[in-house]
Amino acid sequence: MIMISFNLRVSLKYRKQPLKYMKPQKESKSESIRLRLQSHIKELEIQDIVYLEAHTNYTCLHTEKHKYITAKTLKEYAAKLNPEEFIRPHKSHIVNKDYIKHATFSYNHGELTLKNGIKISVARRRLKEVKRLLTPYRLNN
Repeated sequence: MIMISFNLRVSLKYRKQPLKYMKPQKESKSESIRLRLQSHIKELEIQDIVYLEAHTNYTCLHTEKHKYITAKTLKEYAAKLNPEEFIRPHKSHIVNKDYIKHATFSYNHGELTLKNGIKISVARRRLKEVKRLLTPYRLNN
């Protein structure tokens, strides 16, 4: 019984104090990635990324208007991106599905044409997976 009263006193003591450490979480409609560039840090919306291209230990992020080069590998970005929105047709490319205009497949070759006219080849070992991922996905013209 003494234990119960002690707990009540402690809880009443702290109840009057405002909650300092609980901050409301911001609900953002779209996620973003922080890019550490040569001279500054840029926050880039994920939905604005058209495709990512690997160059050894660097990655080029292409948007409709700009190209950003970062010192992270494509593997690190692949872990951050949503696999429902992005597809990896080749070991050196990750493509946003929303920017794919046309996809062509033959027996052992595939190619994705983006809305800006860039053509990205599909690796033979990823051909079946890319077909499977793009079949239910409606390509926008």
